[in-house]
Amino acid sequence: MTPSPPLPEPGARSPKRVLVVDDSAFSRRALRRMIERSPDLDVIGAAANGEEAMRIVLRDKPDIITLDLEMPVMDGFSFLRWLMAARPTPVIVVSARDDDPSILKAFDLGAVDFIGKPTARASEEIAAISDDLLEKIYAVAGLDAAKVSRRLEPRRSPPQAPGTISFPDDLEVVAL
Repeated sequence: MTPSPPLPEPGARSPKRVLVVDDSAFSRRALRRMIERSPDLDVIGAAANGEEAMRIVLRDKPDIITLDLEMPVMDGFSFLRWLMAARPTPVIVVSARDDDPSILKAFDLGAVDFIGKPTARASEEIAAISDDLLEKIYAVAGLDAAKVSRRLEPRRSPPQAPGTISFPDDLEVVAL
């Protein structure tokens, strides 16, 4: 009979479970290495597209997801739409371009943060990117993505007719 693993100490937290989603094998490996530097984080899987990520999410239920937006088969936007409806989870977008309007679109769909994508050309910046990524993961680790998703609902509603403005009932409007 094999001995059972020791029970965690009272108050000890289990590592946060992270899923890495990126079509670049280099980026998946780099992100995994960065994340696994922390004993408080566990990379439970890596997916090359949104479709693979869906299966992993349903099976393994990650606490946090890093997500590339431009991928074959199922892109990051489609995956975000599905994720926020099926199993809201904090998502950190990973993109090579920080000025890309698609990042704002990802925020509208429920992503909670952004980080620049590690590249082979930026190897001297890997340590800084790694520290930034870990800070962001720790920051979003406690977020309730379902609440974040619900807060986004008003932003997702259809726009009002031109020339109309609605205000909350408790707001007094004063024209000058």
